[in-house]
Amino acid sequence: MTPSRLWRFKRMGQVRDNLPNGNPRNKIEYLADCIDDAKAQASGESPENLLVNPDFSAAQLDINWQSAFYARWTTGAFTYENQSVSEMHLGRSFGRPAPFGWGVEVFAEARHFHAAHYNTRGGEVEKRDPTAKATFFMMGGDKAKTLHFSVFSAPMETEKVLEVVDGKGVLLDLSYSVYLKMHDDTVYHRFGVIELDANGDFVDYVATSMTAQPKAPDFVHSWIHGVKLKPGGIYAFFVESDMNNGRKSTAFTGAGVFLNPSQANVVPDLTPSPVAKDTMRCVDSLGRLTKAELTGGVSVDVGRYSMPFGMEKHLIFCNCQITGTTTEAPYSASTITKVNHNTVQVQGDTAGGQSHAHLMAYYSKTPVHLNYFNSVNYQAV
Repeated sequence: MTPSRLWRFKRMGQVRDNLPNGNPRNKIEYLADCIDDAKAQASGESPENLLVNPDFSAAQLDINWQSAFYARWTTGAFTYENQSVSEMHLGRSFGRPAPFGWGVEVFAEARHFHAAHYNTRGGEVEKRDPTAKATFFMMGGDKAKTLHFSVFSAPMETEKVLEVVDGKGVLLDLSYSVYLKMHDDTVYHRFGVIELDANGDFVDYVATSMTAQPKAPDFVHSWIHGVKLKPGGIYAFFVESDMNNGRKSTAFTGAGVFLNPSQANVVPDLTPSPVAKDTMRCVDSLGRLTKAELTGGVSVDVGRYSMPFGMEKHLIFCNCQITGTTTEAPYSASTITKVNHNTVQVQGDTAGGQSHAHLMAYYSKTPVHLNYFNSVNYQAV
């Protein structure tokens, strides 16, 4: 967005007062932007959203249980224990498969198992909200926390003086707002924006708030205004849930980070970006491994994937059992860790004494976890 376009956020009643001095071309551009702004308001145009899949509606075929390509392990229940940043098998990685542009981080607070699974909602008729599209939430055992997040980068723009009026500089206002639409019966959730480092790890809170008061069965809307972002910085929208409360995460159907200097309670555009709509598959088969290979340990080449945040941030594996369906999760996790830039070491066993297992991989272009709950920068609610 150019500086002249950002003038559109000024109130239309202030057009004469805000008319730029000096160059007539600047005045013409300003008036043209005001006209565009009036057209946008008349057409109900929503502010541009920095999140690529803000309503969860763009889900890959492997995660959609109605799809012929559905991989059961991506959404099924599983045990979370012995987690670490170096582990990449489902249940030991902090990450969990999620729709395009999203990640779900699971942190089991106790060593005993934490089972969790996803539920997807369609028409939301039972929640009396026909406009809701989809939601992706966790249910499971107690003593665990979850983090839904969507990674984005801030535009390469800086706040600067546009012009000088009566000896005072008029500053370009790049204030953002954070939006969340959610449903819950009784529980509040922390949401906002956090800053990430070059490895996709959580380093600092930028803006946080607790969600609006739950009003079952209605959806509630929450905003955070006046958020400042570093040009080109890497951030994540997040919603944090404590599953000790109701044994489920938040169920939200809309999220956004958008330019909003007026700090008005408006809903941003929730339409998924073209790149989200074009994504079809996220799960890859790495072939079958024998019982002997698994118990002895075997190296597997994964160099086909682009992994700028590091291998552990882009891949989640599942050593699936063969009986029933080759996309069914096993009863316990294997140990899968990085060997070098393109190889992982797999060690475990087959399910129920089977002769083979089916190794599958979930791949995400953005981080599958942010090392959030395990970070020294984490602050409990």
